Amino acid sequence: MRKIFIILIGLLLLFNLGNTSWAESSMFQTISIDGQSSRLRTVNVLIDDQELISDVPPILYKDRTLVPIRFVAEKLGAQVSWNGETSEALIETESKEIVLKLNSSTVRVNGINKKIPYNVPAKLVNNARTMVPLRFVSEELGCEVGWNSSTYTGIIKSPKENEEVTKVKDIHFNNDTKAIEISTTGRVQYSDIELENPSRLVVDIKDSKLDIEEDKVKYKDGMFTLDVEEHPIETIRISQFSKEPYITRMVIDLEEMSDYKIKAIEDNVLSISFDGEKSDEKDDEEEQIEEDQEQEENEDTKGFNIIEKRINGKEAIVIENIESDEYNLFTLDKPKRIVLDIFNEELDSNLYTYDIETDIIKGIRASQFDPDSMYDKGEKILRVVFDIKEDLDYDLDIEKDQGRIVAFIGDKSFDEIEYTNSKEYNFLKLKTLGETDQDISYDAADKQMNIVIPKEEVDIKNGILSIGDEYIDNMEVYEKDDNKIIKVNFNKNISYQFSVGTYEILIGFKEAKEVDTKFSDKLIVIDAGHGGRAPGTTGPITKVREKDLSLNVALKLEKKLKNMGFKTLMTRDSDEYVGLYDRTDMANENNADAFVSIHFNAHPSSAIAGIQTLYCPSYESDVKNSDNYPFAETIHEALLEGLKRKDMDIIRRPDLVVTRETAMVSALVELGFVTNPQEERIIITDEYHEKAAEAIASGLVNYFSK
Repeated sequence: MRKIFIILIGLLLLFNLGNTSWAESSMFQTISIDGQSSRLRTVNVLIDDQELISDVPPILYKDRTLVPIRFVAEKLGAQVSWNGETSEALIETESKEIVLKLNSSTVRVNGINKKIPYNVPAKLVNNARTMVPLRFVSEELGCEVGWNSSTYTGIIKSPKENEEVTKVKDIHFNNDTKAIEISTTGRVQYSDIELENPSRLVVDIKDSKLDIEEDKVKYKDGMFTLDVEEHPIETIRISQFSKEPYITRMVIDLEEMSDYKIKAIEDNVLSISFDGEKSDEKDDEEEQIEEDQEQEENEDTKGFNIIEKRINGKEAIVIENIESDEYNLFTLDKPKRIVLDIFNEELDSNLYTYDIETDIIKGIRASQFDPDSMYDKGEKILRVVFDIKEDLDYDLDIEKDQGRIVAFIGDKSFDEIEYTNSKEYNFLKLKTLGETDQDISYDAADKQMNIVIPKEEVDIKNGILSIGDEYIDNMEVYEKDDNKIIKVNFNKNISYQFSVGTYEILIGFKEAKEVDTKFSDKLIVIDAGHGGRAPGTTGPITKVREKDLSLNVALKLEKKLKNMGFKTLMTRDSDEYVGLYDRTDMANENNADAFVSIHFNAHPSSAIAGIQTLYCPSYESDVKNSDNYPFAETIHEALLEGLKRKDMDIIRRPDLVVTRETAMVSALVELGFVTNPQEERIIITDEYHEKAAEAIASGLVNYFSK
């Protein structure tokens, strides 16, 4: 019995071994490349859900998928020819001519030389088939390329046929509803966004080319414009916003943002309708009657008026419609008030009060004053009293102008801040105690500027300075650590420049052009390496810690990306410990579009220096579905260009959690070696961190612009 049992066990093992060998033989094949035999992993390729079948199967060679050139090209509607003398393959379509040379990583596309990513060139396999990199050829032919790492399957989707916006069909008015109709040659897909200052509705027609009949609209510099000038619509502007992918953008300029509805009347007709009511507006005749009545009332009662307004960015009280510019000014206490006596002005016997309140003033009164011992009897004096809020220091400045007197009454706490508002350019001047360091940054998403100055170099009291004009809402002044922070909250997006003098910082700004929204749907996770109890590597000379360097770069990168219109998410924004899987979970749960981990490097040899970028191939990750090398390559090239450091290559590192467990494209950048004495002195500087953040931001723009 025991002998029979052993025989059965042996047969079972033999059967299992046979199954294993059969499974391995189906996944691996011995293939001749460059005259040498290699046992390589075979892969599957689906082109528009159809399996690619060939006598030589697609293979994985040096981490890249190679496919027979003729089969893949013909499946994608291209013509293929071979030049035996030059060992070159030619792939031709109506718009592309791709020339690949055996064993050369340089490819000629429409006469322009390009480098194949990963440096895996076309290869001759089994002395019979020319095999080419699947992703490179497919993407050059306009395909979408994906990868299923669990089944080792490349997924190719042929280019979509782009629908065409043929014309703006009509603008018609039905009762109080204004509707714009856009006709296309295919089904309409769109997205919309509201913009303010000025009011605009932006509608993007996806997968569409622009082809409008020019006799219907004005055409200039690629922009079609249709003047409407019917409330609430002023003009309609249409242009080809992008070609990769094709997007047609329509901007509807509005008098003011109004309720609107967008709906598809048919598959190829989009309707945008607006509520045309002017519920809050009076007709011109009504307005003129009211203005005439108000003017008559003013002429009957008093020949002057007091109003609050901003002049050159300063809060001002303006006394209008007076004939005299002679006055006497003094202050009184208990209660605190400013008295302005204007000579040779006569008012009726009434007392006029003005419900004007500012940060300093709580009310204003005006009346005809009977001269006391201060004045000669018989003098005609108009007295204006400004009631001041208690316990406030203030500055007072009076300016005379023809027919009016202007009083500037401001908080004395902010004497060191001067703001000038003009039509051309606006200026913010900060007085300092001498030459000083400063860090000025602007966040376009929040419309907020932060000015950081060492507190011993400036004498500005903490508090809030209200402005409330078209540009600035307010300024907050407070202290943090050893710095004085001036936070300027803007009402509109601005562009700015600044200069630094011995005793002042001058910031000039003006309204920014329309914010670019093409990256507004992209979420970038910025991962500052290490942190808290994990300091990372330490500089041998300066003792600088990697966690501090990476955080400084990450914070600068966040500001730059927000200014470019990206959405951002920081895995940490302070010196705290965050687990590696917590970082990747944060990115995955928020469906981020890209993940960048920022680090600095170390090596036993102090001679080693330069930039490295690390990534994980999709086939070595359980969560990735797209190729990560192009992303890593784009970021790496931007770093080399921006930092001018030695190229230490793009490295495949599937063992790193943050690059392996992030579903989106990701890369870990090593921004220099702290163990190299020369490089350590450079990479610890704020200037280097600024350049590094700029380079990474540039790489992200380049990647998402492709």
